[in-house]
Amino acid sequence: MFDGLIKDVMADLYDYAALETHPLLFSVFQLPTGYTGSKGEYLRQVILDTLEELRPPAKGSPGLSVEWRPYLILTQRFVEGMSITELAARLSVSDRQLRRDQHKALQALSARLWDKLGLHDDAQDTSGPGGQPAYVLNRERVDVHSVVDGVLHILHRRLEEEGVSVQRECPPAALSAVTDRVILRQIMISIFNYAFHMRTGGELCLRCRSQNQHIHLSVEAPLETALAAGDEAEGRGLLKAALYWSEQIGAQLSEEHVANRLILTLSLESAAPATILVVDDQEPAINMFRRYLSRTEWNIVGLTHPDQVLEKARQLKPALITLDVMMPHVDGWEVLQALKLDPQVGSIPVIVCSAWEEAELARSLGAAAFLKKPVTQKDLLDSLQHLHFSIQ
Repeated sequence: MFDGLIKDVMADLYDYAALETHPLLFSVFQLPTGYTGSKGEYLRQVILDTLEELRPPAKGSPGLSVEWRPYLILTQRFVEGMSITELAARLSVSDRQLRRDQHKALQALSARLWDKLGLHDDAQDTSGPGGQPAYVLNRERVDVHSVVDGVLHILHRRLEEEGVSVQRECPPAALSAVTDRVILRQIMISIFNYAFHMRTGGELCLRCRSQNQHIHLSVEAPLETALAAGDEAEGRGLLKAALYWSEQIGAQLSEEHVANRLILTLSLESAAPATILVVDDQEPAINMFRRYLSRTEWNIVGLTHPDQVLEKARQLKPALITLDVMMPHVDGWEVLQALKLDPQVGSIPVIVCSAWEEAELARSLGAAAFLKKPVTQKDLLDSLQHLHFSIQ
């Protein structure tokens, strides 16, 4: 698994944000005591310093001598940003042979780092003291489309360098799962890395579909069986971490070879539609919210009796509550206070809706947001996005 981490670092060597948000890197790479700089910059410098240790003594002709190959490949591919095709031509080898050599070079760098950091076998499973996981899963409602967008953005440079296009076949309908966003992203990156390693053509296909309460994300690549057989063992290491973390988040990762195509499919459970409890004594106002969110994944439950709000919230456990505070016979502000003080539902965000400018009062009583009536669709969608809810 350590080899996979090093490959991740090299792929994002100049993307500090990607390095610093990687779920596993800093369970292995410990920052020096008192270090206050960028974690990503520190990690990049450790890698570059170790890479220089692979540089052979100043003898022989770089590129012609086998002992220079690991250093040249890693430097020109990941530091200088040369594409596979360009470097293969410079070294007079095929693209596939260069991928094999690159894999061996990464292993050499990984071994050097392993010794340099004084790691032991238990670091391979990225566990902390006593066998406890160094990374704690953070399960949340995740917009799968946004994760896919982020992965393709991270891989954009590599796709361009290698002249690879991605045909994306994903329905516009919302796809949500309750999972760990960061781990899901890393699994998808590993899947693409494996597809890069095994492919024999210049196009990959990404398919997304929802079926039987599951979301299936498939990456397909052209494959020549005869060529792939020699590379399969090397490529398998690229999937090792992905297989492990798929199991940890309750997903399933499968591999198929069909008609000279490699198909990698990640399957995870769909999230049930999230519920918004809309509290308003006017039924037309509730129906307006339904229209506003009719093209999204939200399930709208309306309630015109404010005295039933607490009971309904405990029953439904909605993701969000919108509350009209100007209702007859019941003080909406008291309802808000009762919601926020209740141990069962107090953590549910509440958006207060009022015809009066009372945003400060709403927030002082625990509201997550305030919308002035009449509420427009844009106001509502902007508020949901501000609260980090999907608006698809």
